[in-house]
Amino acid sequence: MKFRTKAGITLGVLVVGGGALTFGVSQSDQSWLRTRIIAQAERQTGHSVRIGDVRLWILPVPWVQLRDVSVGNLPGQGGPDLFHADEVRIRPSLSAIFSRKSDISDLSVSGGTLALHRYADGRGNWLVQPQAAASGGGQSGAPAARSSGADIRNIRISRVTVSWNDEKLHLTGRALVESLSSSASSGSSSSDLMFRVHSGEGVADGDGTIPLAYFLHRASDSAPFDLHVNFRQQGRTAGNGHISGNFAPFAVSIEMNLDSTDILSTLFPKMALPVGAKELSLSAAFDGDPKNLKIRSFRFSTGQIHTASVLPRSSVLSSEIEMSAPDSPVILKAQGAVSGIPLTLSGSTGSPQIFLTHGASSVDFPFDLSLMSSEQELHAKGNWNGHALSAKFDGSVSRFQTPDGHVTAEKPELAGQAELTLPFVKGNWFRTARGTFDLHSPAIHYDKATWNSVSAHITFADGYMSASPVRAAGPDVPQSVAIEGDVASFSPFILRPARLSASPLLLPADVILRALSQPPLVSGQLMLTGTIDLPSFPGAASLRDLTGHAGLSMVSGEFSGVHLPDILTQKLHLKGTLPLRCLGAHFTLADGRMDFDHLGLDSVRAALIGSGSFNIPDKASDFHFQAHVGAGSALVSSRISVRGVPGSLAVTPESGPDKVFTLTIGKASDEGDPCPAILSDAREGVAGPGPQTVYTPRGNKLQNIFRKLGLLDPG
Repeated sequence: MKFRTKAGITLGVLVVGGGALTFGVSQSDQSWLRTRIIAQAERQTGHSVRIGDVRLWILPVPWVQLRDVSVGNLPGQGGPDLFHADEVRIRPSLSAIFSRKSDISDLSVSGGTLALHRYADGRGNWLVQPQAAASGGGQSGAPAARSSGADIRNIRISRVTVSWNDEKLHLTGRALVESLSSSASSGSSSSDLMFRVHSGEGVADGDGTIPLAYFLHRASDSAPFDLHVNFRQQGRTAGNGHISGNFAPFAVSIEMNLDSTDILSTLFPKMALPVGAKELSLSAAFDGDPKNLKIRSFRFSTGQIHTASVLPRSSVLSSEIEMSAPDSPVILKAQGAVSGIPLTLSGSTGSPQIFLTHGASSVDFPFDLSLMSSEQELHAKGNWNGHALSAKFDGSVSRFQTPDGHVTAEKPELAGQAELTLPFVKGNWFRTARGTFDLHSPAIHYDKATWNSVSAHITFADGYMSASPVRAAGPDVPQSVAIEGDVASFSPFILRPARLSASPLLLPADVILRALSQPPLVSGQLMLTGTIDLPSFPGAASLRDLTGHAGLSMVSGEFSGVHLPDILTQKLHLKGTLPLRCLGAHFTLADGRMDFDHLGLDSVRAALIGSGSFNIPDKASDFHFQAHVGAGSALVSSRISVRGVPGSLAVTPESGPDKVFTLTIGKASDEGDPCPAILSDAREGVAGPGPQTVYTPRGNKLQNIFRKLGLLDPG
């Protein structure tokens, strides 16, 4: 038999025999191998391990197939498993199969989940806690020698979902690792790495080197790493990053540039990042214990940030946060606008470690900040930690206007202090605030009204604000007002519900008449006293929602005859105005009704004094007056009633208690000036300007003629 024939027969026998051996081994019970793998994995990790099915193949190369593999959470912790894989393939050396040596050439994982969880105390469920070998003579549970472990040169991972929940930094997320491969030559301490991660519409892929041997062998020597990552969002380039450092001793530096926060929001949905922040740049260096990192340097900058959801009518154009040394303060700078006013924020804060110990009540975070523009500056200095923020404020603004546009303050100056309890109440941070402020302004405008030399003492606590007293100088009398109420969401300038107390307050008459939905029958300065509860202040409140009591008074005003026919049934043709010596009204508000216990006016030739009611929903009036027309012996007076709605008011004579209509001619000798009584009731005892002096005719006709010509003093 020829050699070639013998060699062929021999090779055939070997192939058939090897195939039979391989088939036999693969079909045999591999419980012994499952037991060995589980025991070694639990010893090296400290986690419980479960394996469903094990297959061993010898030819053409040795490899082990594991199905339904799970690695449990930390001992004593509930929750999902740390790791689960549909299939794990291991390619060991032939000698490793029948010995205790863990020499693995390839490790492949496909289809699975990795649930990373860091608890509030800083422990991560991914921590490895090796157990001492039984023959080592060490204590049970002591860490194994750092030279133990498996030797894996090539790793391939595909389609593994990674989720994380960091209770300390409040970060959560989920991403799909589409592919990850690591390869290293035999004996090398570094492995080449390539990866691709997909989350939502964002993709991160990159390459670099990692010290795989450090994690597998637990080597104590240097373990440097270097990674490059590229980000893409909706198929477009979204940024890049470079992370490098060393695991032993631990140190890391980060360089990151992102077009926007969109991809970070996809990975960290609970970070509450500003929506649409543009042009982010991060440069940082850390070292120390991975469980308690120390910041060595830090610089973070952004472009435009949309902040209107946090502060209405605001935006940030650029911002910078920088720390050059571990013990140096953090320097802040931001440029933006609020209500169209360009602003610059600058200053410093305390130790940057607050960023790594978020929520720790033992960490103080002092700050010293200034908010400036070309015409204003606000300075704040204070401290905040995990449970409270306290600060002192002072500053001035050239002009300030509330978001609704009703109130405008000229050159207001503010000084005071405030404290806010953390965490803020979502949707209304004023609910946890308390403080005291003093405000001064040369002039404050509310619609058409203006007050000069205004000063206010403002306090707020537990969502309730009080401005009492608010004082202002007036043309005739000093004014004083108290404003208090609940602070509305995101705005300290709207009080819901609110209470306004005036003692007194001067307002243009058209402001009051417009609120009463009445035409401008009178013009002049109205003096308001009393206390009224409003649904909101300032704001458009319906009169039917108001309650309280108030008085309105006026001296030296005018009554318009032009608008009087608009509210009367009779078609009168009146022109011009009637000068008023005084006007006064006192009423109560409740259940959509104004009850006037006193209402009166007096002019040179006419006077009305009476009472009545006004129903707000249907605008129906029911008033009863004693009317006086003329002067001296030409005076005519009688009782009249005014009933109806605007546009259809009827003025009719009214009989007295004896049901007899009475018309009085001439003036009773005991009748004096009606204005003091009219004004006293309307002012609720508050002092105010008096009416003009009444001219009383005298007997000498020549003197009367001289007085009418202005040649003689009318007094």
